[in-house]
Amino acid sequence: MAYIKIHQELIHDIQSLLALCPFQALEQHGSDLAIGAGCRMCRMCVRKGEGVFEYVEESSDAPAADKSLWRGIAVVAELSGNAVHPVTWELLGKARELADKIKHPVYCLMIGDGVTELADRALEYGADE
Repeated sequence: MAYIKIHQELIHDIQSLLALCPFQALEQHGSDLAIGAGCRMCRMCVRKGEGVFEYVEESSDAPAADKSLWRGIAVVAELSGNAVHPVTWELLGKARELADKIKHPVYCLMIGDGVTELADRALEYGADE
């Protein structure tokens, strides 16, 4: 897991450092800086913070996932009563475009009672299953 370390001892102008973050995730606590929940790990502070910020990537003892086993693109259909939200069909079309490029299947997940006709329609919009 990666994180950004702040070298508090290198801080000279706290206001200019606060202005670095495009997400306003840097916070001042007295004379110290902290990274708040708004951080998106864009690393702008690391690039422009003149050594105050350091990107640290920790190694994990957990075994890495075998991503070769991950195949397919899933679209979760938003159902309202007996209708599918129109964005579902758009997402299936985009998923199909991407899947054709990377040679993966497209799945459409529908949960509900009596969705057989809607599931058949999803096949027409690009789902494989």
